[in-house]
Amino acid sequence: MNDEYEAEPRLLPPAKLAKSFLIVAGCYTLFCVCWLGTFLILTRFFFPEVFATLQDPDVFEKALENDVESVLPRGLVWSWIATNSVLCLLLGWVVARAAPFGKFSHAVFLAILIFVSGLQQAIGAQQSLVWMFVLMMAAFPIAVLFGARLALSSPKATEDEGI
Repeated sequence: MNDEYEAEPRLLPPAKLAKSFLIVAGCYTLFCVCWLGTFLILTRFFFPEVFATLQDPDVFEKALENDVESVLPRGLVWSWIATNSVLCLLLGWVVARAAPFGKFSHAVFLAILIFVSGLQQAIGAQQSLVWMFVLMMAAFPIAVLFGARLALSSPKATEDEGI
């Protein structure tokens, strides 16, 4: 059954490829959930006036069109970006530790996915919000790569690699 993989040393077994896919897809899904979840948590506990505005979609849309600062104050945006950067650092660490092969390459792929997501958000955002998504496009992938680098530079990682 696995004769074709044993005969051709360049091919990876399907189990490793499936694990690779699941690790990156799972971490990306976790990023998406955390990205929205941290926004809701921050608004609920630290910016209750913004959370109250979020309860009514019509009020939120009008506030977003008229005064972006009332819906997304700078303190909220900066704390949101900082919180998600730390989470991206952890995701990069997890991806690099859990990947079955090409550990840093997995982190690079996750960083590219996050970058493209930010690019899509920036393209679709109104002009007053583009700066926020551009900043996220820079901060989050860098945090993922930095987390992967931390995971791979630890003494435990070099033992696992046999280096």
